[in-house]
Amino acid sequence: MCQRCGAEIEDINHLLFECPPAFLCWILSSIPSSPGVFPCSSLFANFEYLLAQVTTENQNALDFSIFPWLLWYVWKARNDKCFNAKDISPLDTLQLARQEGETWKKAQLGMEHQYTCQVDGSWAVNDDWMGAGFVLLEADEVLLQGQRCGRRAKSPLHAEVEGIIWAMKEVRNRGLDDIDFGSDCQQLVKLTGGDEEWPALAAELDEVRLLLSNFQNVSFSFVPRSQTFRADSLAKGGRSRAQIFSVVNTMVPFWPAPVARLNEPV
Repeated sequence: MCQRCGAEIEDINHLLFECPPAFLCWILSSIPSSPGVFPCSSLFANFEYLLAQVTTENQNALDFSIFPWLLWYVWKARNDKCFNAKDISPLDTLQLARQEGETWKKAQLGMEHQYTCQVDGSWAVNDDWMGAGFVLLEADEVLLQGQRCGRRAKSPLHAEVEGIIWAMKEVRNRGLDDIDFGSDCQQLVKLTGGDEEWPALAAELDEVRLLLSNFQNVSFSFVPRSQTFRADSLAKGGRSRAQIFSVVNTMVPFWPAPVARLNEPV
């Protein structure tokens, strides 16, 4: 008998996929599910579905990469219930699996990233607008540039975090997942790396962590402003336009930013 749901028969497929707490873990995960397809009543069909997605050229393969850790923590949650009378919620199980997956990814970072993405934000206390810019490079070749302007955030650090979130979304939407994001804001690098907590940025940092799970190999690095001048110019140029816009392309028009440079160093 299943100790978690009371089902008369507890086989491996039931334990990992069909028991309600396990089933809910899969439904809540980033892995697409479909009634009768996955999860289903066949252990072999379930594993065939998962393995087929991560071993083929699939643009959504990263959504499936969590599954080994999710299987492990579903099993551990069952054992905690059976042997320790401890209930682990599906949300907690999923979070543990994600954390373990991220730890494993970081341990694989022995090689250089294929791409680098320099990101910067521009904010001024006497300006109603803020700007952001990013430059995506492979070696020294510029592949993509982004520039935007929006309503001023609460602080310069908020502007930097919003800029990094935007850049992460844009490059991931283009199928890139092996990237080092560079910023001249040391505080931002510490926060995104999990070295510090900042309650005022809790929601934004949660979004960064969620986005991180979509990358196979990602890191954040401090880069001196002398090396991020292109992203800096794009961010300040975006703010100087003083209207909401966003453009991402291989060729971004350079908008002069004399006012932005005079008013604020960030």
